[in-house]
Amino acid sequence: MAKPSNKDLLPESRNDPTVARLDELVHDLAGGDGTPRSLLREHLEAARFYLLGAMPAEYQLNLELAEGLLPDIEDKDLQGRIRTFLRNERPPA
Repeated sequence: MAKPSNKDLLPESRNDPTVARLDELVHDLAGGDGTPRSLLREHLEAARFYLLGAMPAEYQLNLELAEGLLPDIEDKDLQGRIRTFLRNERPPA
């Protein structure tokens, strides 16, 4: 699926690279209603909402829930990009 253009992004995506990355991943997960792919998309959409709402615990919870669905994503390239994003968003130990 084509990467969303800058004009397709919401204003907050243009200013925050994490939000922009979430938007890109959500866009790439479009379709497949009622599948693990759609549930993963919902978790990333919720994470975006909590990130913008300054709710870090809820943000991390949705990222953890999303990570649990990764093995069910058949597109290995997309799975890898999401895995990398999730790894980069983990708080320091």
